[in-house]
Amino acid sequence: MRWPNSRPDTASSRFVPAVLVLWAAFLGLGWMVLADYANRPGPLHEVVRAQPLLPASVSASATPTLIVALHPHCPCSRASLRMLEPLLHRYPQAARLLVAAYEPAHAPTDWDEGGLFDAAQRLPGAMLIPDVEGAWLRELGVLTSGHVLLYDAHGELRFSGGITAGRGHEGANPAFSALEDRLSAPTTHPLVETPVFGCFIHTEPSV
Repeated sequence: MRWPNSRPDTASSRFVPAVLVLWAAFLGLGWMVLADYANRPGPLHEVVRAQPLLPASVSASATPTLIVALHPHCPCSRASLRMLEPLLHRYPQAARLLVAAYEPAHAPTDWDEGGLFDAAQRLPGAMLIPDVEGAWLRELGVLTSGHVLLYDAHGELRFSGGITAGRGHEGANPAFSALEDRLSAPTTHPLVETPVFGCFIHTEPSV
């Protein structure tokens, strides 16, 4: 028996592979954009190297001071707070903890309630400092949410930077280990500076 000759639909046979190629390229581009965002640190600036002038609500102390910069709406900073909690439980007397939380000048009363603000309040020994328009953090040279500063008892800066390996990434990494070393024995380690993976403090993050 002879089958009738049939010609393939040339247009259709070319259209489907083309669509698949474009779809794969679109997915690849999207993955590259997300990967670049996750691994792109926030802006850095020269931070204050000696014990900074503290807000009026904070008394002077001869103990080491750990300062955490926080934009309450920055999703990237949740990982930083989660990593800090067990570290502070391991070294409860190592340093007093100041969490400087950015707050707009005309923010509604519930602007900083819930989410990261509540998580920051649960950190052992945390003292929350509402930082209107991020003025104090700007004086410190801190521009990115999740930036951590550790000053020893003599006011010398021992750690400056982030403690995650990427935006929202939890887990052991060299920066986190460096902060732990300096909390356990702050005066025996030199200053280390690490990139900060978080949102720019002085703008509203895109969630």
